[in-house]
Amino acid sequence: MTATVERAASAPRVRRGGRGAWVGAGLAVVAVAVLGYLPLLTTRGTQVDLVGLFSLVVLGTMWNLLAGYGGMVSIGQQAYIGVGGYGLVYLASTVGVDPFLAVPVAAVVCALLAWPTSYLAFRLNGATSPSAPG
Repeated sequence: MTATVERAASAPRVRRGGRGAWVGAGLAVVAVAVLGYLPLLTTRGTQVDLVGLFSLVVLGTMWNLLAGYGGMVSIGQQAYIGVGGYGLVYLASTVGVDPFLAVPVAAVVCALLAWPTSYLAFRLNGATSPSAPG
């Protein structure tokens, strides 16, 4: 019991809040107010650009969480995204298929490409992340 009391007495003191926290909270309130008022000051094109930018920021953050902190290893889904994207553009612009119809057609083409590849990929074994002990 005395060892617990001694450890508690020697533990570092943690301060929550303080001057820096108040300054940060004030800046956050100002930033939210400016961003809330921003649509009244900008054009529709700027708003569309900002929505696209913030969407990419969210996607980048998500990828950082999955790959960086979660240890998820990518084994080629970018290839299927590329095949689907290029297939969609090719079908819509060159072949003349309606873009809304080209989306599911490109998805089916990707699925047909991924199906035989999955037989190889699901049989892989070994290290699951670059930091795994070998």
